[in-house]
Amino acid sequence: LSEGQYGIEGYFDEILRGFQGEISAEKDIRGRFFNIGEKIEPQNGADLILTIDHNIQYQAEIVLQKAIKEYKADSGSIIVLEPKTGAIWAMAGFPAFNPNLFNQVSEESQDVFNNPVITAAWEPGSVFKPLIMAAAINENKVTPETEGEFGNFVVVDSYEIHTSTDEAYGKETMTQVLENSDNVAMVWVSEQLGKELEYQYLKDFGFGRKTGVELDTEATGEVLEVKKWSNTQRATIAFGQGIAVTPIQLITASAAIANGGKLMKPYLVSKIEDASGKVDVRAPQEIKRVLNEETAKKLREMMVSVVEHGHGKKAAVPGYKVAGKTGTAQIPDFENGGYTDKVINTYIGFGPTNNSKFVILIKMDKPKGITFAADSLSPTFRDIAAYLLNYYNIPPTR
Repeated sequence: LSEGQYGIEGYFDEILRGFQGEISAEKDIRGRFFNIGEKIEPQNGADLILTIDHNIQYQAEIVLQKAIKEYKADSGSIIVLEPKTGAIWAMAGFPAFNPNLFNQVSEESQDVFNNPVITAAWEPGSVFKPLIMAAAINENKVTPETEGEFGNFVVVDSYEIHTSTDEAYGKETMTQVLENSDNVAMVWVSEQLGKELEYQYLKDFGFGRKTGVELDTEATGEVLEVKKWSNTQRATIAFGQGIAVTPIQLITASAAIANGGKLMKPYLVSKIEDASGKVDVRAPQEIKRVLNEETAKKLREMMVSVVEHGHGKKAAVPGYKVAGKTGTAQIPDFENGGYTDKVINTYIGFGPTNNSKFVILIKMDKPKGITFAADSLSPTFRDIAAYLLNYYNIPPTR
C-alpha cells in the first residue's frame, strides 16, 4: 500500500491505509499452496469528514490568487477559521500543485508540497501588536484610553527604533496607537509589561510550539527563551519583529480575542468513520483562557476602530462592525544582517464583532509596486468577509 505524505494524509496515514489482508499457507516445490490456515480479510481505511467548506475554500482561493496576481507577489496563503470552535473552513497556499499530477512537479519545486500555513514561519510585523496590547490591558498596565506622548523614534540599548513612516504621532491613546500602528508607542507598552510577562503571554497564546492541527510537518516557529532576551528583543517583539510565527499560530492566537479570551485548538477533521461504520465525532478543544472577557471585548472595539479610523479603512464592510489589523513586515537579511527592502504583507480580521462568526488571515510574500498591507490586503479581507457575511445570511450589525 502507498504511504501518505504531507498534510492530512501524512498525519492520518495509519488509519487511512487500512489493511491489505493476510493468509497463512505452505507451498510445495511447484509453488502450489496447501495447509491453508487462518485468513484475515482485507479492510478498508477510515473515512475523514473535514471541517473545510467547499464553497468557502473555493472563494478563499479565488481572492488569494487575485491578490497575488494583482500585486505580483511571489507567494501567499489564506485561512478562514471559526473562532468559537477552532474549526478551519478554508486553507490555501499559492503557488500550489495538482495532487493528481504530483509526479510532474520538478525536483527543484518540491517545496510546494509543504503547506505554507503550517510551515512558513516569518516575522509577522504589526499584526502582532493587538496581542501585546491585549496582554498589557489584561495585566492592568494600560487601558484603551491611556494616553502617552510619542516621538518618531526611541532608543533602546543604543538601538534606534522608528515609526514605520518616521512620523511622530504625538499624544495618543492606546486605541490610537493601534490605529496609527505606532512602533514607538508599542515599545513603551512592552516596557509596562516587562520581559517576563511579555514572554509568558507569548507562550500562553501558543507561540514557539505546534498548535496540534491535524497536518503533517507543522513547524513550531521560534521564540527565544526569555533569559536570552535583551531589552531590544522585548521591544521589537511588541511590533512583531524578533519572533518567528506560522500563519496557523497567528490566526489561532488572534481568534482568542474574537472568542472572548479563550484559545481554541484549530482542527480540520470533524468526524472519523471506520470501516465498520463506527463514527467518532471530534469535539472542539479549549486550550486555555488567555484573556478575561472584558479585555477581549476592549480589544475587539479597538480593532474595529483600526478599521474605521486607522490604516484598515479599506477593509470595512458597509453595515457591519468588523475588526482587523494590517502588518507590513520587512524580510531579514540573513547574510548581511538587518533587513532587506522586500516585505511580507499580512491582514488579520474577524467579524461581526458582537458575535464573531469567522477569523481570516491573509499573507502575501514580496508584493511588487506596493509596500503597505493597508493598500493591498485590506480590500482582499473585505471581499472574503463580505462573502462570508452573505453566505451565512448574517444581518447587518448597524
